Amino acid sequence: NVKVLNGGWRKWLAKGRPVTDRASAVERASFTPRVDESLIVNADGLKLATGQEGVAIWDVRSRGEYTGEATRGNKYGGHVPGCAYMEWTDVMDTAGLATFKPAKDIRRMLSEIGVTPDKQVYTY
Repeated sequence: NVKVLNGGWRKWLAKGRPVTDRASAVERASFTPRVDESLIVNADGLKLATGQEGVAIWDVRSRGEYTGEATRGNKYGGHVPGCAYMEWTDVMDTAGLATFKPAKDIRRMLSEIGVTPDKQVYTY
């Protein structure tokens, strides 16, 4: 049960939504994380998926990380061969309050790079 505050704190304030500096009384909650192993792929699994029919691998990192110019301290630079590239910030409306672009626009953009709902998508 997760929600995303689309636009974050700045949009909340810009829209004049209520805020307070008073502490709220909240019920103490406990959370026990559970890893869904079916959602995780290791390097060997990704190697097997690479180039397979019905698979899209989407690199969401910066252009420099994709090209290998910016390794950010990683042992290897560059991208998985055959992957689709579109930086994660491209799905954001950066002209406004950093909200997500409309879903139809994001779907179109992803489709243009080959990331479609009919495929098994791996994202990194």
